[in-house]
Amino acid sequence: MAALCSELYDLIIDHLADDIPALTACSLVSRAFLPRCQHHLFRHVTFYPSDTRCARFFADKAPLVEELTIFERRLPGDKGMRTDAWTEALPRVLPLLVSLRRVKFSGQMYLDATHRVRTGVQGVLAQLTSLTLDGVFFSSLAELGTFFGCVPRLKRLAMNVITVGRGDDDDSHEGGRCKELETLKVGIGHLRARWICFLFGRDGVISLENLRELVFPVTSEVDSWMPGVHELFGRAPRLESAMLLDWRGSHQNLDRITPVPDISHLRSLMVFIPLAYTDRYEVRRALVHKNTKVDTADTAISALDWTRRMLDTGTQLEEMVLIVNASSVVDGEATREAWARLLRPNVMVRVEGECSDTIRVCLGCASVEPAEGRETFYEL
Repeated sequence: MAALCSELYDLIIDHLADDIPALTACSLVSRAFLPRCQHHLFRHVTFYPSDTRCARFFADKAPLVEELTIFERRLPGDKGMRTDAWTEALPRVLPLLVSLRRVKFSGQMYLDATHRVRTGVQGVLAQLTSLTLDGVFFSSLAELGTFFGCVPRLKRLAMNVITVGRGDDDDSHEGGRCKELETLKVGIGHLRARWICFLFGRDGVISLENLRELVFPVTSEVDSWMPGVHELFGRAPRLESAMLLDWRGSHQNLDRITPVPDISHLRSLMVFIPLAYTDRYEVRRALVHKNTKVDTADTAISALDWTRRMLDTGTQLEEMVLIVNASSVVDGEATREAWARLLRPNVMVRVEGECSDTIRVCLGCASVEPAEGRETFYEL
């Protein structure tokens, strides 16, 4: 590859900054690229147990790493104690990552204090500002609470799949940890009220006093032992932005949704409205039998009225987005009236799927856009 002027190299690198495969290819073709783009190439590193990248990681590249993903796939019977080369190398390699601020634990890994991945990352937990847990296991609530005591500087926390064993079942803990937390995202991958309440309940481990952004599933009274979104809003006086994911309840109507939260201090709100399919809820993991017939119009009206009452408290809202699934929109005079009561000039409706004429009639004069897809909204 012919030599290019320095400015042209920089322009190419800036253009491909987020395209790591392309930058890698350029670096292999021309050695002149590597010194200039190594910041992008090594900014995010992933360690897999199937390779030896961690064990042979180059020390001179360590200061460039800002984000790390550790992926491990273990079967439930394997307690994560095998002497893999990569887990043995973690205590040696991770202290070299002086710029590391963001870590994602993914797969099926054990994070108890005595397991190898945890002992390997223990030394860097205190410097982390962003943490994603998606496929991790703790043997008890005590281990879970101890883990969050090791990340005092955390500003962003995303959680999707977490399993907490019974262990000693000691739920005594010190609350008010992670006081700098500003962003909390709780997905719908594997929710268990026991650990959610332990972390985010009224006397939970994690402090929400400085929380600015929240992504959380809305629950119904069937989940009364879980902290409802109204509780989290009450614990987060500085909250500015919220995204409410689809409901998990199992009632034949939604008039028992968790109490309407006060969103008077919010500036931005995005809500997934669970309407109904022809014979079942559009609710993930609903307990309703697939052959159970429900009053879809009543279900839709309950959901729309709950959302309307919530929006009525949003006196400072600057952005309001409602997400609906095209296949679940119920037509009828009563539901159209419910939509009319809900919609207002500054509300945007995003529709997943084809927005038919029937749907447009239901939505009236509302501003309608196609949704970007669930994978975008659920990304942690």
